Amino acid sequence: MERGCRRDRRGGPRPAMVWTKPLALVIGLASVVGCGAGGAKTENHPDGSTASDGSTGGPPGGGAGGAGTSGAGGSQLPPLPAGLSILAGVPGGVGQRDDVGRAARLAVPAGLAHDGRGHLYIVDSGAATIRKLDLATGALTTVAGSPSYINRDLDAPDGVGAAAHFRNPLDVAVSRDGIYIADVYRLRRLDPTTGAVTTIAGGGTASPPVFDRLAAIAADDQGNVFAADNHTIAKIDVATGRVTTLVGQLNSTDFVDGVGPAGHLDSPQALALDPGGLLYVLDGSTVRRVDLATNALTTITVPANLPGGIGNHHLSGMTSDRAGHLYLVDLFLDVVYRLTLASGEITLVTGAENVAGSEDGPPPQGHLNSPTMVTMGSDGALYLSDRDNATVRRIDLATGALSTVAGEAPHVGSNDGRQGLGRFKQPLGLSADASGNVYVADFGNRGVRRLAVATGAVDTIAGDPQQSFGWADGIGPAAQFIAPVGVAAGPPGVLFVVDDMAFNVRRIDLMTRLVTTIAGKAGEIGGADGPGSTARFWTPVGIAYDRAGAGAVLVTDANAAVRRIDNLTGEVTTAVRLPRLPGGGLALLNPIGIASDGNGTAYVADADQHTISKVELATGAVTVIAGERNQPGAIDGVGSAARFTAPIGVAYDGSGHLFVTEPDNHLVRRVTVATGEVTTVVGVVGERGVKTGPLPGRLNSPLGIAVLRSGDLVISDRAENVILLAH
Repeated sequence: MERGCRRDRRGGPRPAMVWTKPLALVIGLASVVGCGAGGAKTENHPDGSTASDGSTGGPPGGGAGGAGTSGAGGSQLPPLPAGLSILAGVPGGVGQRDDVGRAARLAVPAGLAHDGRGHLYIVDSGAATIRKLDLATGALTTVAGSPSYINRDLDAPDGVGAAAHFRNPLDVAVSRDGIYIADVYRLRRLDPTTGAVTTIAGGGTASPPVFDRLAAIAADDQGNVFAADNHTIAKIDVATGRVTTLVGQLNSTDFVDGVGPAGHLDSPQALALDPGGLLYVLDGSTVRRVDLATNALTTITVPANLPGGIGNHHLSGMTSDRAGHLYLVDLFLDVVYRLTLASGEITLVTGAENVAGSEDGPPPQGHLNSPTMVTMGSDGALYLSDRDNATVRRIDLATGALSTVAGEAPHVGSNDGRQGLGRFKQPLGLSADASGNVYVADFGNRGVRRLAVATGAVDTIAGDPQQSFGWADGIGPAAQFIAPVGVAAGPPGVLFVVDDMAFNVRRIDLMTRLVTTIAGKAGEIGGADGPGSTARFWTPVGIAYDRAGAGAVLVTDANAAVRRIDNLTGEVTTAVRLPRLPGGGLALLNPIGIASDGNGTAYVADADQHTISKVELATGAVTVIAGERNQPGAIDGVGSAARFTAPIGVAYDGSGHLFVTEPDNHLVRRVTVATGEVTTVVGVVGERGVKTGPLPGRLNSPLGIAVLRSGDLVISDRAENVILLAH
């Protein structure tokens, strides 16, 4: 989105364009660009930058090499230690990795509950796991579930630890006899000692099902769990699994007070249990109460009583204390309110209305970003799931001060500057030149950036994140891009850029920063070959420069094609399109990243067939050198014994090795071209979050890759908006 745009949450400004990547790319690419006037939601970041929500981007082009000009100035960085380190940007964002405090990563934190013994149990709905946070040490661990099975395993079997699967967990409640989890159609129990997960009620083949969709739960210490299910509130006896409807009726979507089925609920989504036998229900943005002795449903407060009236409020979470207060989380306005039950007074606890951010501190300095669920800790503080920051926050009720206890918010921006100041917004394709610069396709900022490896300085050479998307040629910030996804350093002083939503290839003169279109025509798709602007591309994605002969730009295109642009004539030809296997089927299905050996051979990452292939540009012959078609995985080995999952970026080191990024596996792999041997060099399968230090380190969503003359690797991590060096 444009800077300052607010998400289309509820009748606000909508994106001007939504792009859905064709060919079913496994990384679920989508971009939201442009925003109308009004309803702006400013998003602040701890580094002092201001930006709007990020949008996901496309895959990079592979390839490295060529020569260029020197990059931005600045003092030399000290010698870097062996291992994985940050060259530019600040890590943080959505992930799935156990660690301590802000070094840990969460996917989509949802329901959370305190066990009274110093532990917070968190539903990480984006990873289909249950996490436990030790509040004394800050250690976050995964105690049950596996992110590999979110929304995939319809049966979601019981089991111990990672062997237990969840379909789509949303909420958690703690009682003396266990941890209870609302998992769509089932109520599950987690034994905190053994990690065993069992089903208490729901699931199976009952028709109609026992539960329609569990949205929220609360537990007492008498063996009961209360559940918000569709338009009802139910009680589950955990010893027998018996389910009793207390109030409401299925498919009854209105607000009517009454007893039992005479009381109607619209959309109950949070529960808070009072020790006095009262159950508070957050029904939309209306607070209601169920007397558990009589099953009488009454309304406590309505949206009109909230500060500013009905407005854009959307309450999403609620908890209670023992002093007669309810705490209400406002998803849309990024604040938490306190409701005093005796008087009905509603006051602000923390956050700043309609200002999203991730800063810690008291109001108005502390900010939230789409907070959802909340619980009361035994220390008298609130703990809250801050969804779009992918963090868990603590609220000191005495001061309203926010602090981050687990996870780290994303740090997006477009700042240029010396080492430590540069910021990115979904950096994708990379390419290195002979002068120690790495060029970055900064997808979210709609521009091309340059990073001087020696100093860490970042500058923008083309495009401007402040202007709307487009395809105009021009000098520096006057040039426009829609979706720059790949870059390739060409002859000295020249950089090539592929813009897959403009369906064209651009050339940047690095001395003058003049951007010109050399092939394709913005807004027109097709597969026609021909000179420059007469040629058409379906969806150009990967890009590399082949130094053989007079030189050529190589581009991967939709429709399983590799295209070639002659450096002298600008003629576009198709080297490979829909190559067939001898026994039928396609030799290439979805070529993404591409790299050249400089001698007429290209190497292509086929994301849909999970392979790395060699393409002879003169003949169009395609040979798989690593991986097995249609056999995803993460196995090191030789040739067809190795396994990849949706490989994306490719770079060639000039010495017979390819380096391949796999965002789904969170890895960088090395392929020895002569033998097809595959080894993992950076990252650990299943650990999704950047962690610097000794190799293999950890990666989140590695996309672009380039090889420096030193042999070091430069990696862009789209999810955490950083450029990394593997030394």
